[in-house]
Parts: sequence; C-alpha cells; structure tokens
Amino acid sequence: MWHKEMQIALVEKDTDKLAELIQRPLEFETLEEMQSAQYLLAEAAKLLRRLQNETSTTMKKIKQNIDFLSATQDKSTSKLDKRF
Repeated sequence: MWHKEMQIALVEKDTDKLAELIQRPLEFETLEEMQSAQYLLAEAAKLLRRLQNETSTTMKKIKQNIDFLSATQDKSTSKLDKRF
C-alpha cells in the first residue's frame, strides 16, 4: 500500500502526500520491499530538491520584476516636496 501511494505521489508531484508518507513508520517483509522503499525515498528527495530549486528561481525572477517595475515607476512627489 505504501509503495503504491508513494509512486502516485511522486508522479503527481504531491508534496503534501510525500511528507505524510515519509512520516509513516515502515515495516518490510522482504529485502525487495526495503530496496524499493529506499529507491522511492531517494526519488522523493530528488523531486523535493528540484521543486525547491524551481521555487527559488521563480522567487528571484519575481523579485527582479518587482525591482524593475519599482525603478520604472514615476516617483510621485508629496505636497511637502513641492516648492512654491
């Protein structure tokens, strides 16, 4: 059951489900189950690192866009800045 759920979460890139599955205690009946779980956990780690990097890149681009828009925006002057 855990293996199927982990595979689905990986394919769907469901980080909430991955976190839930990682927290679950695992019990293995065979060496193959243990090896499969090890592989799935390694794939989950790769996926989470990739998503983290993508999020970081996106946040940097958003900050650059905000900075650009702020720099190109007209500086409004307040009434106190105006000279008579």
